[in-house]
Amino acid sequence: MILPPKRLHKRFWSKAEKTSACWIWRGGRHSIQQYGLFSWWDAGYHDSRTARAHRIAFALTKGRLPKGFVAHTCDNPPCINPAHLFETTAVGNMADRDRKGRQAKGERVNTAKLTETQVLEIRGRFEAGETNRCRLAGDYEVSNVMIGLIIRRKNWKHI
Repeated sequence: MILPPKRLHKRFWSKAEKTSACWIWRGGRHSIQQYGLFSWWDAGYHDSRTARAHRIAFALTKGRLPKGFVAHTCDNPPCINPAHLFETTAVGNMADRDRKGRQAKGERVNTAKLTETQVLEIRGRFEAGETNRCRLAGDYEVSNVMIGLIIRRKNWKHI
């Protein structure tokens, strides 16, 4: 990440709506993830640069570029309050996500083909000896491998 030149720091901070808690980024945002985006012209490279606002806020207040990820204690993507930002690794970021229960599971996964009710039916029918994996796969239109993972609680282990 390349930082914007010092002459742009005032413009950067002017896009923060500072409240008593989160400082909300009022500039451009990523359309899906909602992280703030800050862009500037880099004369040295004759090109424009864009970086996530929370990463710039971290660097400007800590006096150094982050080595890895910059995460939020508040879990609010447009927040740039330096008190809410901490440096972490990819593994640490995923552990933080899991600890806070932000990992999509079950029906919340956008590619899920089954509902929680169907998963419980699959397990119940198999455990009762009513049918086999191949027939369950056909009945629920998923693979035999998926049925095996569900039965062994490797998938859908939260229910």
